[in-house]
Amino acid sequence: MKMKKISLNRNAFKIVQDIIRKTEEKKTEIVKLKNGATVIYGSGFEIGLDILRIRFGGLAKAYIGWNEVEDLRLPSLNIWTDQAGLAIWGSFVGANPDALELTEDMRGLLGKGYPICGGPAKALAVDRPEVYRMLDHEEEADVAIMTVQTDNMPLEKFPGDKLAEIIAKKCRVNTDNVYMLLSMNQTVAGIIQVGGCMLELGAFLPWWKHKYDIKKYKFAFGTLPIMPVHPDPYKTMGMANDAVTYGSRTIFYVETEEGEDIDELGNMVATAKVWPDYGKLYGEAFRDAGYAFFKLPIEINSISQVTLNDLRTGKVYSTGRVRFDLLRKSIEMG
Repeated sequence: MKMKKISLNRNAFKIVQDIIRKTEEKKTEIVKLKNGATVIYGSGFEIGLDILRIRFGGLAKAYIGWNEVEDLRLPSLNIWTDQAGLAIWGSFVGANPDALELTEDMRGLLGKGYPICGGPAKALAVDRPEVYRMLDHEEEADVAIMTVQTDNMPLEKFPGDKLAEIIAKKCRVNTDNVYMLLSMNQTVAGIIQVGGCMLELGAFLPWWKHKYDIKKYKFAFGTLPIMPVHPDPYKTMGMANDAVTYGSRTIFYVETEEGEDIDELGNMVATAKVWPDYGKLYGEAFRDAGYAFFKLPIEINSISQVTLNDLRTGKVYSTGRVRFDLLRKSIEMG
């Protein structure tokens, strides 16, 4: 029996429809723009988990638990997916601003740079054609769903009409079929959305720097602490990303090829192995990059502790470690 083709946007749209039906329950605000596009915003746990699942194209599950940072007990984010390659690179990884043709009026929505636009609309826009060829995925949908990470701002100041027109053009859909989900840094929802990067970054550098075949990633699981919220967007963003860089624990199930050593893959993703400035907090690196996300050193896109299970050989390799001292320092600086 032929398997039904996955549509990342249609998967995500089911979650969007549920949010719209339960706006009061999920404490969300729905704004219909003049050109028919829809903006969805919320700040809590429930909408945060929804946005996270949407950014993975509906191919990941997530729940909240508990995590310890020395003597401080924090909620934890726990995520897993059975479609690791497609969910991560096909949907979650932030789009290339140049490929999306983001305009100057989008600059300054996240720090002093462009917002991070991710989610299944990327697959319709085909922002990195070589990735979708590798994944052997051709997205089909008449609806485009995009997540947009920004600093906190009044919704009336968000240039939604313009961004919706860009998305509609790149995705070849009508603007009234464009849905944008905002995750603002100074919110629990925003921190949860950033936390999803722990799965993204287990596959990011291997492809980006080494063109590793991401179809080999079959399953993935990760957990990290959900850091506190601070009214300063830079401080909240710094803490949230420090949780990924120094507080994440992940496992990836990878199907290697004959002669391939799983250790080499692990050494491509652990922060201690790849980042020359290991030990620097994210907020410091963000400041040094002029508060522009896309000017950060590429090696910061790494994770603290990773375990790899080679499905071909059964070998297990683990590297990196959680740095509770740096997490505590990040919180105290916040």
